[in-house]
Amino acid sequence: MKRYIKLLLILPIIEILSIGEICAADIVAVEATEVSETVEVLKAAAPSVETAASPIVPLDTVWVLLAAMLVFFMQPGFALVEAGFTRSKNTANIIMKNFVDFMLGTVLFWFVGFGIMFGDGDFMGVPNLFSLDFYPDSNVPMEAFLVFQTVFCATSATIVSGAMAERTKFYMYMIYSILISAIVYPVSGHWTWGGGWLSQLSLLGYDGGFHDFAGSTVVHSVGGWLALVGASSVHGVCGFTGTLLVGLFSTTDGLFYGGGIGLLAVQAVGALTVGAWALLCGFVIFKGLDKIKGLRVTPRIEEEGLDIYEHGETAYN
Repeated sequence: MKRYIKLLLILPIIEILSIGEICAADIVAVEATEVSETVEVLKAAAPSVETAASPIVPLDTVWVLLAAMLVFFMQPGFALVEAGFTRSKNTANIIMKNFVDFMLGTVLFWFVGFGIMFGDGDFMGVPNLFSLDFYPDSNVPMEAFLVFQTVFCATSATIVSGAMAERTKFYMYMIYSILISAIVYPVSGHWTWGGGWLSQLSLLGYDGGFHDFAGSTVVHSVGGWLALVGASSVHGVCGFTGTLLVGLFSTTDGLFYGGGIGLLAVQAVGALTVGAWALLCGFVIFKGLDKIKGLRVTPRIEEEGLDIYEHGETAYN
């Protein structure tokens, strides 16, 4: 009887323990299954290492932005040097021109010029109107590349302001600065830096294309030729000469290093073509503006100073 009572007491305990072990085993099995399924789902959803890898190099990005900042500081540099070379009665005018052409050029180059310069096409790219989707990231983000190219565009437009200082109407300057930033500079820039026909030009056994690493033609020569049309040439002679010297002193294909005359011929064609483009555009723009409203201020304003007449104030008392 006692054994029977003990057995009745022990059996529920054994059953509870057995059920507990079974439940614990089931829970572990379920959790393991859920974890396994979750891992598989994550593996399927996550991209592979190859597709997730980004081409952007942080150090390259920092360097491009640093270089863009240095080129941007050419803008206040231009303002100071032009203010120093002009008479005090025109100081506020020339500083304002340097400020406005960068302000307008930045927006317009982003709006239309960047697409013309780097979009698909041979003569010119397709405008993309504030969109950068057409231009993929390289070793630097597309936004960093846009900033870098924008400061060069502003430099090209600013060159003209110094050559035509002390006698050009301010609002006329704004109009031709817009046209330079949105059309003239991007089109010739596309030929060289945007994959256009000059970058693929082959002549006399040389097939490496036109070279302009730092903008001797794309920036300085364009601004110089435009300035020549509007009077005097600033940057044009140096930009043209620097472009030709590549064909002489290139250590791989230069004439002086046994590379033959091919690269020199390509450089000459590129420099002359871009120069002709800038001269033609400059003539059309300046002549058109002169016929419409007059490009130059009146002799009285030129004699007494543009600051007070164009801006209502003077830089110096």
